[in-house]
Amino acid sequence: MFYNVKITSYVAILMLFTVVPRIYASNGWYLLIPPIRQGITDEEILRQFPQWGTTTKEVLHDIAPSVMGEWSAPLSRWDHRSSFDTSEECEGTRVHMIKAAKAKEPEIRRMYPDGYPTLQTIFLMHSRCIASDDPRLIPS
Repeated sequence: MFYNVKITSYVAILMLFTVVPRIYASNGWYLLIPPIRQGITDEEILRQFPQWGTTTKEVLHDIAPSVMGEWSAPLSRWDHRSSFDTSEECEGTRVHMIKAAKAKEPEIRRMYPDGYPTLQTIFLMHSRCIASDDPRLIPS
């Protein structure tokens, strides 16, 4: 009888040190980028936003990325960019990536005159740091 009590005590102590901490500890943080709308063209954008029809192609390509993302898509559909141990690391990297993308816009504008130089910046500005155990990451 004393033997059973002793084993039960050891099992309980072992569970306290292995199972309980996992309940309270987050597994990490994800940097998520919203999905891009598929098949969107300049013509489609101008159909949706006719007020932009008088702008130059260069200006259109600067503002078009603001409507190219699926900003309200479920988080389970967002693109996983990176993983981090803490929210601070994630947010710091996010801010750094936004600044770097903004700094590259003039170069992208020169190299790809028909491209969308602000696309990466805008998508990174809409990005989020989410705990890896957030239930919204589970596909519904």
